[in-house]
Amino acid sequence: MPVPQRGNFLLVGCTARPQIQFRCLIAYYKLIIITRDFCKQTAMETAKVTATEAALKLINHLKTKHGELMFHQSGGCCDGSSPMCFPDGELIIGDGDVLLGEIGGCPFYIAAQQYKYWQHTQLIIDVASGPGGSDFSLEGPEGERFITRSRLFVNAD
Repeated sequence: MPVPQRGNFLLVGCTARPQIQFRCLIAYYKLIIITRDFCKQTAMETAKVTATEAALKLINHLKTKHGELMFHQSGGCCDGSSPMCFPDGELIIGDGDVLLGEIGGCPFYIAAQQYKYWQHTQLIIDVASGPGGSDFSLEGPEGERFITRSRLFVNAD
């Protein structure tokens, strides 16, 4: 939906004959509706990263044990391409990292090189049972591991 143009506001200040005032009032209400719809559409932009209920439950459990958390998905080998969970601030974030958003109130970063490949997808963080290949991610001792699922964005996103 297009952004309401400045010219649309000129109709609001009409003070001429009653017929014109009525048209101005209609134009005013149409403008409010357009503006509200535009704001809703902008606010509802599809998140680049999201989490399943199972992932959010595990995040909350880890928060109670370890405090604030952060996530990073690098492009390394083995489990380096899996989402890794750390105490917030434990991993140094640099210019080569992109903040995708938050899951469970925790920032989620991805290596810029990986982002080039994933930028057209929504990352969906989920949980799988069993140990992961890394001892660095906090969920390992819990017998579960975070995994990344994805879906391609479509024009509606």
